[in-house]
Amino acid sequence: MARQTAKVFHRHLGPNTIGRDFYLGDVHGRLDLLILAMGETGFNPKRDRIIAVGDLIDRGLNSYELLKLTREHWFHSVRGNHETMLLDANDDCSLGLWLANGGDWFMDESGEAIVDSYAIALGLPTALTVEAPDGSVIGVCHAEWPGDDWAKVEDALEDPVLANTMIWGRNYIKNNTKRWDKT
Repeated sequence: MARQTAKVFHRHLGPNTIGRDFYLGDVHGRLDLLILAMGETGFNPKRDRIIAVGDLIDRGLNSYELLKLTREHWFHSVRGNHETMLLDANDDCSLGLWLANGGDWFMDESGEAIVDSYAIALGLPTALTVEAPDGSVIGVCHAEWPGDDWAKVEDALEDPVLANTMIWGRNYIKNNTKRWDKT
């Protein structure tokens, strides 16, 4: 399979004026837990949306099925570090790192599923802006937002270090700090 360079990009979602938006953390291949949560919340795919912070894959049994959900009109996700590891697994060292972090599911998939998984991961944005019905915006990235103004997300994505922080950053969680005072 010819590999393409993973591009960093931003996608915008307009407001959901007919239902609810649910935000989903790292689900790591656990489609069973997602289905359970959807049932418990009365999720309705005709009205509601799921906005995921990436890491749909690895560790659980249903990584490919979760990636395929991004094709549904009601499911939106940014690229997490696990999808990035899938895209970067083009040498023995990178492949070994990914396999050690749960990527072994990939080895059991068919050739068609492998190509499709790669294509889906390649199409996931690094950042997502979700407009709320009241006009406010919610910025979504997998890890850390390195700036102080989400309106500058396009500029941040032009900087490889900042874009990488949006996928891999862990300073906030490690240091139990945040860089802004707004809640």
